[in-house]
Amino acid sequence: MTFFDAVVHLFIPHDSNNHRPRLLHPHAFLAYVVFIVFFGFGIRAASNIAPEILGIATNISVEDLLYDTNLKRQESDLPPLILNPKLSQAAYNKAQNMFSQNYWAHFGPNGESPWDFIVSSGYSYSFAGENLAKDFNESSSVVQAWMDSPTHKDNILKSEYKDIGFAVVNGKFNGQETTLVVQMFGTSNSNNQASDNFNIIEESAKASDSQELIVAGVSKLPILNVKTLNKSVTILLLGLLMIVLVLDGILISMRKTIRISGHNIAHILFLGAFLGAVWLTAAGSIR
Repeated sequence: MTFFDAVVHLFIPHDSNNHRPRLLHPHAFLAYVVFIVFFGFGIRAASNIAPEILGIATNISVEDLLYDTNLKRQESDLPPLILNPKLSQAAYNKAQNMFSQNYWAHFGPNGESPWDFIVSSGYSYSFAGENLAKDFNESSSVVQAWMDSPTHKDNILKSEYKDIGFAVVNGKFNGQETTLVVQMFGTSNSNNQASDNFNIIEESAKASDSQELIVAGVSKLPILNVKTLNKSVTILLLGLLMIVLVLDGILISMRKTIRISGHNIAHILFLGAFLGAVWLTAAGSIR
């Protein structure tokens, strides 16, 4: 069989394939499912072996989170929030607690609340709030996801808030590496509020390596991003099937070939919806 014959056999309805491209036969679809599943497991296993080559790409900084958050407030004619080290410490402690207790929520399995972390950090508040995010790659996408959610947007644009703190921490949930972003809001009822807002850059010089996450964020750029690679391969495969289905439908219609089974339009609509869902899938989630 020549290369041309092989292409026709795979992509074009013809006598050699019973007038249905081999890529559209039932056993081929089973192979696609098996491939996607094993490919996903394979690249995640590889990321655990060589995360510097194939891993979760993250480039989130506290500076950018603060800038983007205050930009949204500025657009709503609200004053900027001041980065507060005690709220950042509370955010960091909350992130570490979620990793250690393996939960993803505002309230922990042992009754831990956001307010517990804020008070234990030494911040006395009259107003306080919390936004959470995980599995995002960039600071701007984190803030935009919060703004797209009414409840999280309300926190960012709440006029009563004066201070803000962030923590961006890498860790593992259920064996999978992820990045948590914790955003803490507050208004101090302490007379020592001014001393609370000391220069956080100076404080970071005294911090340990883990504590530097509070003021710096997380930057991790492997050669290949697991999430992007997995999504790209899935889109490529679905796109190829869409092209074959459309081409098959056109040729069958032109040749007036009669089939007992097979509804290309339904298949195209289904794959189109699935492709759109994969394409629009957000990189992360918020709480």
